[in-house]
Amino acid sequence: MSYKTILVHVDNSERALERIRIAIELAQTHDAHLVGLATVGVIALSNIYGLDGTPAYMAEAMADLENLATKAAGRFAAKVKASGLTSYESRVHRGDPAYGVRTDARYADLVVLGQTEPGQSTPATPDDLPETVMLSCGRPVLIIPYAGHFRTLGRRVMFLWNASRESAHAASDALPFFTRAEEVHVSVFDAKANTGGHGDEPGSDVATYLARHDVKVIVNRDTSDGDVGSSVLSRANDFDADLIVMGGYGHTRLREWVLGGVSETLLEHMTVPVLMSH
Repeated sequence: MSYKTILVHVDNSERALERIRIAIELAQTHDAHLVGLATVGVIALSNIYGLDGTPAYMAEAMADLENLATKAAGRFAAKVKASGLTSYESRVHRGDPAYGVRTDARYADLVVLGQTEPGQSTPATPDDLPETVMLSCGRPVLIIPYAGHFRTLGRRVMFLWNASRESAHAASDALPFFTRAEEVHVSVFDAKANTGGHGDEPGSDVATYLARHDVKVIVNRDTSDGDVGSSVLSRANDFDADLIVMGGYGHTRLREWVLGGVSETLLEHMTVPVLMSH
């Protein structure tokens, strides 16, 4: 089982180079077509309303944003060409970044994004891009931390299981990682037998499901002392995990994205890449 189309969001930041490198390696591993999507973004009128020459300023500012996006797409293409990967394309989306990424994501098997870096929001990469795309695109989203170099990805995987719809999606969405992993730790926190979809031994049912796909599985049942997110990060360090897989939890309230506690904690404090499915 493989990902055959991979979409990566690119911009002109230094961290985009780590995302591009990882996306290229994933495309090579899975013999996949790689799409690099640069987003132009939009300028909030509230930021310029009342300024003299506003129409001219708006036109100039948008031209600058488009030039930056074109540059980012070109840098992506140059990196991919140098890698030897032959099946790829670069795109530029003009308009709202989240809309562009989530729309193109629906024609991909996997989306690669960067974690939000505090204080680094731009029109092309807004602060809420990862959660907005994750909650709306209908595809698994691999989020790369804004710090660190990740020499391996998916060798030792920590999979958070709570028997929910979202974690069930994550189980199937992550199979291309699971089947290639040396070891997958199914981590169940604060679960009670025969409640919430769990069987007599929480985690054992999904472990059996994964084992039928020849996944090497270990089940770990643990307690969180009420802070599951922090416990997940601690256990991931204990396991020497290089990837965390989980269901992404949240919902929309008009244009406000409302996340579950564990999702929010990992999006803010991840130390290794996280694959989320909603």
